[in-house]
Amino acid sequence: MKKYFTIIFLTAFFASLILFQFLNCSKKYHITNIISPVEIKLNRSDIFKIDDFETFDAEYTSHNETLRRKLGLTEDEAFIMGNLGKSWTKNLLNGKTLIIKNNDITYNKLSYKTIFENSPYCIKDGKPLNKDSFDKQLNIIRRAKYVILDLETDRYYPVSKSNRKNVTQYIVIRKSHIKKAKINKIQNTNSKQSFSAPNIKSFGSLKLNLENIKIILSDFTTQLNANRNCSSDIC
Repeated sequence: MKKYFTIIFLTAFFASLILFQFLNCSKKYHITNIISPVEIKLNRSDIFKIDDFETFDAEYTSHNETLRRKLGLTEDEAFIMGNLGKSWTKNLLNGKTLIIKNNDITYNKLSYKTIFENSPYCIKDGKPLNKDSFDKQLNIIRRAKYVILDLETDRYYPVSKSNRKNVTQYIVIRKSHIKKAKINKIQNTNSKQSFSAPNIKSFGSLKLNLENIKIILSDFTTQLNANRNCSSDIC
């Protein structure tokens, strides 16, 4: 009798352990696409949205037009800001195991909403939530030269609505970063990964030879190698 009780107990214990692991795993996500920092597509066809904040779109939209007029940006600056915010989110969350809890994304015990609130891209009631960070990023956009890099042809174009319509796969990047990097086509060997964010090694299907660039991102990039021949972080 004792033997049967022990068997039943162990069976129930391992079954509950497997069930716990299954339920715990079901709460975990990873990103499959980024619409904007306030709209993130996850696996299992879930979409995470932040309704109480807004941000610039990574396209030329009526929403951008309304928002940029309130904040004194040109339509191109609004477009750039939207793309940098999108890239910022990709680089922040790509490859992370995400948990949805209390209308927030958490990873490594960090709150995505808290990080987003302190970024240059978070806007609430028509005003940047972190004005210093927003002003710094806007100043970078206005002083640096951003271009639209066509990922299919490796050609780049000045940022404009008409040039945007002429490309399909693209990123918005500083022109000076293209000059510093040697761009070569590579194949995407990871067929299981449906989403690949630009990082210090690749932009989509492009691989970069970084030379003396320490960090090269299409978003809020200021950290460059100290021996770079540039008097500031704006080039």
